[in-house]
Amino acid sequence: MSTLSKITLEALVFSGTGQVEVPGPNISFIEQPPFQVNVFDGKDYFLTCRLNLSFPGNVTQTVWFRGEHKVRAERDGTLKLSGNRNSAGVYRCLVNQTYLSTSSHVVYPVFQRDPLLDKSRTPVEGTSIILDCPFTSIPKANITWTFGDSGKISDNRFLKFSNGSLLIKNIKQSNSGRYTCKAENLYARKNKTHRQLTYEVTVKPTTNNSINNKHLLPRLQADVQYIPLGGTLRLQCDSQSSDGDVKIMWTLWRTENGRKVITPNNFVLENSNRSLIVGNLTNAHYGNYTCQNEYGEQTFQVLRQQKPIIKTPLKSIACILNAPINLTCEATGAPKPKITWFRNGQLLSNNYTMEINESSLLIQSFDINDEGIYQCFAQNSAGETQSLGELRLTENMKQKLDTLPKPLMNLKCSPIDIGAVNISFEAPSLVSIYIFF
Repeated sequence: MSTLSKITLEALVFSGTGQVEVPGPNISFIEQPPFQVNVFDGKDYFLTCRLNLSFPGNVTQTVWFRGEHKVRAERDGTLKLSGNRNSAGVYRCLVNQTYLSTSSHVVYPVFQRDPLLDKSRTPVEGTSIILDCPFTSIPKANITWTFGDSGKISDNRFLKFSNGSLLIKNIKQSNSGRYTCKAENLYARKNKTHRQLTYEVTVKPTTNNSINNKHLLPRLQADVQYIPLGGTLRLQCDSQSSDGDVKIMWTLWRTENGRKVITPNNFVLENSNRSLIVGNLTNAHYGNYTCQNEYGEQTFQVLRQQKPIIKTPLKSIACILNAPINLTCEATGAPKPKITWFRNGQLLSNNYTMEINESSLLIQSFDINDEGIYQCFAQNSAGETQSLGELRLTENMKQKLDTLPKPLMNLKCSPIDIGAVNISFEAPSLVSIYIFF
């Protein structure tokens, strides 16, 4: 059995759980870049961010990042963007290498065709098919469908979704032919504002005459919808049948004290009750919307889209070495916000000394390298917000550390053979090393 070598470096360690809340830095952003910026050809755009750093002798240094890469800014810290596709991305500014702004999502108009494997469709008579309009468009394109050379689509068996796709239900052999999707984006590059794609649909005859076409189609939208106050709600629900005697009914309801309560409504129904539209949403319009016929039902939960709000702002704490520190940053919003953590402008992640669990950050044993400005960011599709705090050593601890030798730097340990190791390091002063076998 080999002998294990144990190396002990002489050091003075302070331990305990002492920490105290202290006043944080009186610093906040006066101006931050907007959450989303739409840029167009032929126009310049400017992003700005400013802190309330106004005390005498202060010098402000602002650096901009696009993703993880630095981008050149104006001398006053303003970022100038040209209206072209190269400007698209996510931007943040970092002030004095410490204070990070919320993100700004710069969007350039997009109008391109998505990959499509097959433009031919061969459905069986009596079934339903969905034809996608395969164009990605920012802003959203205006989409229309035609049948044949110029035929408009108005039959009850046709339904256009909010994303532009076309549903053909209970399809007949007479529905065979060419279906053309036409998309228009007036903000796209010149000569490319209109695009179209044509499907060839050939309906095969069926020998099954017992198909029940009155059941509801599979859900046509996500079961949870986030709509901002004052926005427009569009829901769609349909059955296989194109007959007028198959009625679709809609109800709005909530759960109060464990009971289902039907709520009066003023929504608009279109396409033989297959489409529900509510404009200028108020608080009274949020709840559960159920569409049903005698063969089934589907329920959509409609929630108010809300920007994140941080309910537990970060605190500033002075603590001693080796103390465990737990920072909390709880946020609300709809959809649920995603929390990210930064120290002195650098993104933090789990490691052997730090554990991050969404809204909490745990430092197992506080070290002098953990000092700095901490920021938590809460972001969802509606926006982003942040909170700021500082972790630092207590003044007494700093005074004690000033009396100690400086720590070893670049300490490395490598084996020489089964009974010996090599140790190398940099030390600003004489140190003692005790080796025990």
